[in-house]
Amino acid sequence: MGDARRYRLLVCGASSVAVAQTALIDSFFLYRYSSMMSTSTDAVVRSVPLSTAPDPGRRAWAASVAAVVFLGGALRLLRLGHESFWLDESYMAAAADRVLAPWTLFSVDYINDAPLYHFIIGFWSRFVAVVPGLDLGTAARDFAMRLPSAAIGTASVWGVYWFTEQLLRARAAALIAAFIFALSPFQLYYAQDLRPYALHVGLNIAAAIFLVRSLERNRPSDWMVFTSVCTLAIYNHFFMVFNVIAMNLYFVAFFRQHFNLLGRWIAANLAIIALSGPGLAMMLRVSSVYESASEDWYSTPDANLLLITFKNFFAGYSPQFAWYRPLIALAAALVTLGAWSLRRDMKRLVFLVIMGAAPLVLAAVYWRTVNFPYYTHRLMIFSAVPIYALAASGIARVPMRGLRAILVAVLAALMIPGMMDYYAQRAHPAVTHTMGWLYKADMRSASRFVQERMQDGDVIVHRLRYSQYPFRYYMGWDSPNYVGVPTRSSVVAQTQGYPNDAIYVNNHIMPHLLEGLIAGKIRVWYVDSWWRAGEEDGVARETMDLLADHGAQVLVQRFDGLTVYLFELRVGGAVAHQTHEGGKP
Repeated sequence: MGDARRYRLLVCGASSVAVAQTALIDSFFLYRYSSMMSTSTDAVVRSVPLSTAPDPGRRAWAASVAAVVFLGGALRLLRLGHESFWLDESYMAAAADRVLAPWTLFSVDYINDAPLYHFIIGFWSRFVAVVPGLDLGTAARDFAMRLPSAAIGTASVWGVYWFTEQLLRARAAALIAAFIFALSPFQLYYAQDLRPYALHVGLNIAAAIFLVRSLERNRPSDWMVFTSVCTLAIYNHFFMVFNVIAMNLYFVAFFRQHFNLLGRWIAANLAIIALSGPGLAMMLRVSSVYESASEDWYSTPDANLLLITFKNFFAGYSPQFAWYRPLIALAAALVTLGAWSLRRDMKRLVFLVIMGAAPLVLAAVYWRTVNFPYYTHRLMIFSAVPIYALAASGIARVPMRGLRAILVAVLAALMIPGMMDYYAQRAHPAVTHTMGWLYKADMRSASRFVQERMQDGDVIVHRLRYSQYPFRYYMGWDSPNYVGVPTRSSVVAQTQGYPNDAIYVNNHIMPHLLEGLIAGKIRVWYVDSWWRAGEEDGVARETMDLLADHGAQVLVQRFDGLTVYLFELRVGGAVAHQTHEGGKP
């Protein structure tokens, strides 16, 4: 089935869901309105508050929410194990060994992430390893390993509904916001990635809800949950610190209304700091390592980069500007309309604006002032949720039923090309649009190809840890996979982005001089790859020339995103072999 046909089917399906959803929303409110009009309006208002009125459409409403959650879950399970693990996913999978030495999860000499998701995946991977049929190096195993992220991402579809309904008391807007979240290619990407971002979204949704509850109801239980969730979120991802600062900005923005809660607010913040102390200390140590780096990974953030982040919230990393430009224009208009519709409820509006924009602005300002800018779009993933809520509020406040249905259907149709691009790994060519994104090369097939042809004494040399770490995951952590470079300057070049030799040594990813790796070897496999598929540099050519000087290339096999070579080296005499495309040498 071609891409054009898939697109037409997806458009028809999503449009049908959108129209059906809008019809359910409108029929529910029409039924409710007609029931209320059968008695005196004033009497109904006095005797039965809207939030406690009889709800004859509850089952239909629950079914519509379940349908959106099901849609989100289906999209998150679709092709979940299709792509191979990339560097960071393989790095996370190594947590199976780290949980047996938990102190390593708080040491910058072993990891440079927050530790919580390493704990979760460490225990999960040990369970997956003993399940029959989930053999290492198979798509089924990768599917199972990514399942926690997909499950959390699916639960977050309902979480977005809960967040929007609790905040706006508008179930129509809540359902539309959940629908947008379910379809978002940006959210799909990180719900299918063995990284902490899906959990980051889920924990932030819970923290935001219990923040609002704490400030409105002032119940000790709500304060305790808010404090606990914020603490867990910091242990899950250090960027949560920026979101906690944004929550404090909201408290200060309405300080007069919140003044009687100042004591509990201070206590909650002190508790978060105290409970997350080890995590915060590790965050500062990781930050100091990055600060000493002599090479930047990402560009310095500016206003244009913030706008690109907004674009990614709806379109993902899609390169198709013909589709994402009208999508972003529509999304911006809906967000503006949603903000206007909430102008008489300033606390709700300000909360959504602060949580949707403040983390981006705070991060941009911070990373403009330090030596090592680390602004990436994925860090802002939770801020998409209040933006979706504003857009959904804009649609829900449109008075004409038909226009509401059209808006939902058009928004869904415009998001589908980005979804297709995500599943096909088509990304925007400009690095500013994809900061933090890397191509998932076919490491699984390439490592299996090498493993099936390995002989005793063979060594596998990689240009980068980008391929070396996934190969070690698929072939076994003790397999002879090394990063090999031709010169000492190349060793420095590969470590200057995170100048801490201990983390490279402890994770067995320290680059080695090529001459030392191949000394005394008869056969050397060379894996050529780059951070973004198709990119080249002089090191690869220099490495290939050096291997050719020591022997002959006897095999080459190309895979999606990388190429594997086999060299037979001279041992006391010349080697002359014909170069093959694939097959056994």
